[in-house]
This record gives sequence, C-alpha cells and structure tokens, in this order.
Amino acid sequence: MNHFLIIINKNLINSEKIFNQYVLPQLKKKICNCTIAENIDSIFYFNDYDGIIAIGGDGTLVPIIYTIVNHNLLLPIRHIPAGSGNGLSRSFLHEKKIDYNIENACILDKEIETIDMSLFILNNKQISFLSITWGIISDIDFETEWMRYLGEYRFTLGAIYFLYSNQSYYGQLDYLDENNKLITITGEFIYFVASNTSHISTNAYSMPFSKLGDDIIHITYLKKPFNRFKLLQILLSLSEGTHLKYLHYIKTKKFCLKTNGGRIMSDGENIDTNKIDVEIHPKKIKLF
Repeated sequence: MNHFLIIINKNLINSEKIFNQYVLPQLKKKICNCTIAENIDSIFYFNDYDGIIAIGGDGTLVPIIYTIVNHNLLLPIRHIPAGSGNGLSRSFLHEKKIDYNIENACILDKEIETIDMSLFILNNKQISFLSITWGIISDIDFETEWMRYLGEYRFTLGAIYFLYSNQSYYGQLDYLDENNKLITITGEFIYFVASNTSHISTNAYSMPFSKLGDDIIHITYLKKPFNRFKLLQILLSLSEGTHLKYLHYIKTKKFCLKTNGGRIMSDGENIDTNKIDVEIHPKKIKLF
C-alpha cells in the first residue's frame, strides 16, 4: 500500500478544491494512505513515504526540492498544478505524451513510474529546476505578480504591455560549447531564457528539444537590433514552440551571465544579483 505526503498550498484558491475533487477520490479508490500537510516540515517526522504529491504552483515545489536534495532523500515528486505557471506539470505530461488538462494532471498510476529530472545550481548555492529568465520574459513574470488571481492570463496581459516598451538590457553571456570552448556574447539583450524543461509555463513551450533528464542547459536569446513585429511573432508562437526560428539557440552545461539592468529570475522568483554562474547540478530528482 502506497503512503503519500500531500502538500497543499492553501494560499492558492483552487488547491484544496483540486485535491478534494480530483486527487482524494483516486487515493481512496486505490486504497492509499496519505498524510496531508501545508509545508515540507512534516517530512522530517515520517520516513515511510512512497512519494510527495504537491498541489500548487511551481513556487510550491521550491522548498520541497531543496529539502529532497539537501537531505539526500529518494522521494519522487508529483506536481498537481494549481498555480498560474505550472511549467513542471506541463513539461512532465508533455514528455509522457499526455494531453495537458487538470484531469490528466491528477491521474495517479497504479504503479509508481518515475522520470529523472536534471537540476541547475546557481552561484554554487541556489537550486533551479525550471528556468532562468532575463529581459522581457522576466519583466512580464515579475510585473504581473499582482495579477496572480487571473491565472495564466496575467502573462498575456503582461506581454501586451512589454511588447511596446521597447526595453533592452546590456549583458555578457559566457558559456562552454559542446567542445568545451568558451564562447562570449555581449550586447543589448531583449529576450533570454535558460531551461531544462520543455515548458516554463502552461502556455510557454519554450524549449521543444529539452528533456527533463538530459543534463543540458538549453538557452535561447534575442539581441538588438530587432523590431516589435519580430518580437510579437516570438510571443505569439511561443505557445506552439515555433518561436525558435526567430531566436539564437545554444546548448551548454555551464554558463555565466553578467547584466547591467533588468532582473534575473529563477523559477519565477527574483534574484537580487547582476551576475550568475550556472551549471548542471550533480544530483537529480525523480518525478512520478
């Protein structure tokens, strides 16, 4: 009999409803034990879990992943999407070739089948599991925080606004190519995304070539000169993953980004720094 730790982010209006309507009936049907908690602290009082089911947005997963990595735990994670981004859940179902909707996102298989997921480490201390963004994507994400109640529509409204702001930021990107040669790129950047998931949010199919456990940092970027029509094409095609033809695309295992302006965000959270060193974390987590 499986025993799950259920972590419900009660700050999100839909999380308890999703649990009661979609998750709990399956747990009862499959005769599973579960312990319900609001945060990861409860993990220290039990050692017989078969997995963690987290109901919330991508931000709900941050302390869970930190705890699993820092304490060398082997617990697999299942993300049930209840936030505005939900990039990890979208990426997981995409890799399993399952249509994304709340019913499919909540299906619990009879047997626990896991997928390994790569992680990044920033400045030798911070873990990132979803994305590192800078430029228009981070501007949209940060400036629409107050509209979280609108769900994924906050990103659409933010895109409309920043499309006409004509904002760019100077920066320097240093990365190791596939031959371990150091490459340097400088200039005025408009768009920068580094990720190891196919989706950074429900509607952003940002890295079509990415696999959760491929140990590769996939980077796309756009520099000046550019025009608003081209940027509009990028934003409109992002949901279908056809935007790459408008962007520069590189693969690496290690990079350094120095910025002069704008904000760098990791997994949707602002990082108070203008320089980050990023590389593949030696550990992976398991998703089920």
